[in-house]
Amino acid sequence: IAFDSGGVTTGPMTVPFILALGLGVSNVRSDSGAKADSFGLVALCSIGPILAVLILGLFYRDSSGVAELTEVSYASTTVIGSAFLGAIPVYLKEMAVAMLPIVGIFLIFQLAMFRMNRRSFWKIMVGILYTYVGLVLFLTGVNVGFSSLGAELGAALAEGDRSWLLIPLAALLGWFIISAEPAVGVLEKQIEDVSAGAIPGKTIKASLSVAIALAMAFSMLRVVTGISLLWFIVPGYALALILSFFVPDIYTAIAFDSGGVASG
Repeated sequence: IAFDSGGVTTGPMTVPFILALGLGVSNVRSDSGAKADSFGLVALCSIGPILAVLILGLFYRDSSGVAELTEVSYASTTVIGSAFLGAIPVYLKEMAVAMLPIVGIFLIFQLAMFRMNRRSFWKIMVGILYTYVGLVLFLTGVNVGFSSLGAELGAALAEGDRSWLLIPLAALLGWFIISAEPAVGVLEKQIEDVSAGAIPGKTIKASLSVAIALAMAFSMLRVVTGISLLWFIVPGYALALILSFFVPDIYTAIAFDSGGVASG
């Protein structure tokens, strides 16, 4: 749970904001390390949830409870429509609660410090509205439809001798999922902007696609065989840390940011 938390907390809402925040701060600086320091914030934000959940595990040691998973099935398109319509009000409220503090902080700074002109102010407000509506639709689609698809597919392939099909299928899905991840597009654009095109965004996406395909294949291998997670986590992080000593600083920062962005 801890290592999963590090990935899921850097999603489509947090990543664009954190990346833009780092870029804005680094633009104020004029030293040689400013460009590299504009990345790495997402990676640091991923460490916090990992440590928090591990510390939580020190107090909640009882892991004997097992939840019974219920199969989701829809008898007709009417039921499907009702499920989506029923979920929308829930996520309207959740996203409003989540975004109100951010909007409030922005308005306070606008009145006290920024004092943007009307055009810039309303441009940001419209962007916030787009973000709100987009996140509501995104979460509704993911939780009502997309998650059900994954559960049904996994349950169907896990039966009998077909469980090994999960490994190549996971790799294939991992390759294409990167293209649909909005946070990856944000990272690509910022990398191209900061590097003045020296690091092509398409190259970053291709490398992430290969990496996620392999990672998902190993993940399914672990699920099928029951191998301990540490046999994958420890060598992976160790190799990443070793490579960080041999590449430019900006690539190290981008690399660890990519880990959080791609798993958003």
